[in-house]
Amino acid sequence: MRNIILHIGRSKTGTTSLQNFFYQNTEWLYNNGYEYPEIYRPKVAHHFLSRQFNRKALKSLTDTEIKKLIQDARNNILENTTSDKTILFSSEGMQACNPKIIRRIFNEKYFNVKIVCYFRDQISFLSSSYTQGIHESFKTHHPEEYIRSANPNYYEFISGWKNCFENLIVRNFSKKSLINEDIVDDFLNQVLSLRRPDKRIMNSNPSLSRRYLAFKLMLNKKHEEGSITIPKELNLYKLLGEVSRLDDSGKFMLSRLDAEYIFEKYEDSNKMFFSEYMPDENIYKFDNNYIDQKFYDMTENEFDNIYETLIGN
Repeated sequence: MRNIILHIGRSKTGTTSLQNFFYQNTEWLYNNGYEYPEIYRPKVAHHFLSRQFNRKALKSLTDTEIKKLIQDARNNILENTTSDKTILFSSEGMQACNPKIIRRIFNEKYFNVKIVCYFRDQISFLSSSYTQGIHESFKTHHPEEYIRSANPNYYEFISGWKNCFENLIVRNFSKKSLINEDIVDDFLNQVLSLRRPDKRIMNSNPSLSRRYLAFKLMLNKKHEEGSITIPKELNLYKLLGEVSRLDDSGKFMLSRLDAEYIFEKYEDSNKMFFSEYMPDENIYKFDNNYIDQKFYDMTENEFDNIYETLIGN
């Protein structure tokens, strides 16, 4: 029986920092009983596994084709991991997979699986997720459109995994709940029963400030209209992340009106989620320091100045 730890996210809960730590400390993990395998890992995370089996990827396949994919994946894992180590897989892309399919890969005849998932309060999650979506793509929707299309129903999500895997670790991604207010320390302590070998700062995804979020949204719209062309050789994602670190406009947060909409929509499911999975936690109340900010009002003149500074010839 092969022991498996499957870290499924969720996104925007320090997954990049965790995966960088696992990647940079594979030998240390191995010496302490855990293997962070190379299979399905393009670099720091096992995104090839989640991409191959997400709902969208499987939609066009027949049952026979899916069955073969599952068998091939299971054999690949059995043949290319160490039998006397606990195998650690990590990909937040798993949240787009059907737990029933993942259970078929990690069949209970061969694997003893522990699912690990962190959850962040829905307001900051949606705020951060929206910002990231604009940052890494050419999407042009405003926050109001985004939150009405999103579905952060935590109870529904984790219950789907609970129905397929009995062994779950559900953690609250908030500073007051994390060991040493740190995601790496928390995972090592609560999941692996290890102590961190050092306190190096782990890389995380660069995040846009309010000002550069407004800039990128306007840039996306102009790109969609064809009025602006962005040089292919320009790493705009990295560039905007770097200038955002030095910017003083703060982080984007949903408006109070949008936040109240989310609270009301998920009030009942959140109560069930906490009652069953986090009985000692409550992260869904308004923080006393909650700031109701307007979306940054970027003028055409400010946009042009930023564009010329960062991108213009």
